[in-house]
Amino acid sequence: MQGSTRKGLSPEESRSLCNKVLSYARADHTRVNVDSGVHLFTRTAINRVTTAGATDDVSVRVISVFGKRVASTVTNRLDDASLERVVRDCEALAKLSPEDPEYMPELGQQKYSEVNAYYASTGDLTTEARARAASLALKAADSAKVMASGFIDVNAGSNAVATSNQLFGYNSATGVASTLTMRTLDGASSGWAGDEGADWNTIESERIAADAVRKCQDWRGKTSLDPGKYDVILEPTAAGMLMLRMMNVFDARQAEEGRSFLSKSGGGTMLNEKLFDERVTIISDPMEKNAETGSFTGGGFPVGRETWVEKGVLKTLSYSRFWADRKGVEPKPPGFNFLISDGAACIDYMIR
Repeated sequence: MQGSTRKGLSPEESRSLCNKVLSYARADHTRVNVDSGVHLFTRTAINRVTTAGATDDVSVRVISVFGKRVASTVTNRLDDASLERVVRDCEALAKLSPEDPEYMPELGQQKYSEVNAYYASTGDLTTEARARAASLALKAADSAKVMASGFIDVNAGSNAVATSNQLFGYNSATGVASTLTMRTLDGASSGWAGDEGADWNTIESERIAADAVRKCQDWRGKTSLDPGKYDVILEPTAAGMLMLRMMNVFDARQAEEGRSFLSKSGGGTMLNEKLFDERVTIISDPMEKNAETGSFTGGGFPVGRETWVEKGVLKTLSYSRFWADRKGVEPKPPGFNFLISDGAACIDYMIR
C-alpha cells in the first residue's frame, strides 16, 4: 500500500501489478481487474455498539481467452508464484470451457474522463469517529425510550483494469452508508432512516437519529390500510431505492427482445415515447458531486454522462458491445448512478 493515508493501491502500484500478471499470460487474450482498499463498519443493536471492524485487501481477477473460450479466476495472494499460478489455472479452465458465442475481443487503449471520487473525510474515517456518530443514535433512543439498531458501512480504495491489448484504467473512490432502525420496546412500531454518499461530511447522523425516532413514534397506534389506490409521497431515500431498481432496465436488448416494460407489444421499443410526467428527467453522470462512480466498466469500456429520460420522454437505451455489434450501432454502457431532476416543491408542501 502507498505511504499516504489514501487507501487502496496507487495508479503506479496498480499498473505494476497488472503488468506482472499479464507477463505470465499465454492465452490469446487476457484481462486483469484489481480491486484494493478497506472496508470499515460499526454495528449497533439493543442500544449499544456491538461490533466494529475493518478489512484491508487486494483482489486480482484474471480473465483468460482462447478463441471464444473464456474463464476467470481470483486471488488475493500477490507473491510472484501465486500470481503465476492463478494465471495458469485460469488458462487451463479456459481451454476446458465451452465457447461463448457472445464473447467480444478485449479492448485496446481507451480514453477515460478523470473522476475525483475519493474523499479524505471518508477514507480517513476512524473507529472513534464512527462510534461518535453511532452514539448520537443511542442517545436519541435512550431519550425516546425506544430500541436502536444501526449500521455504518465504509469503503475506500481503488480499482484498475488492464488487458493484453495495452488497455489500462484506474479509479479511486470512497463510499459510506449509515442506516438506523428505531423500534418500540413492545415491537409494535418502528421507524427507519438512512443516508449515503461518497463524502462522510454529508452524512447527517443527527438527522438520521431524529427521523428514525419520529417515524417510530408517529406510527404508534396506527392500523393497516385497506386495499385501494392512494396518493403516496416518497421521501428522497425511498425514491432513490426505487430508482436503483430501474438502473438495469434501460437496456436495449431486453426491450428489443420483448423482456422489458420498455418493449412494445408486437415488437420494438418505447424509445422517444413519453412514459413519465414531463417534470421527470433522468441522467447518469460519473462526475456528479458526492455520487461519483467509476469512469469505465469492468471490461474497460468508457462511461460518460448520459440522458435516459428527458421531460418524460425515453431518450436512449444501453447497448452491450455484443448487442451493439449485432445491431450495427455504437456500444453504450448502462448508467452507474441515476439522477432525477429536482422539483420545486418540498415534501411538507406536497403533503399539504
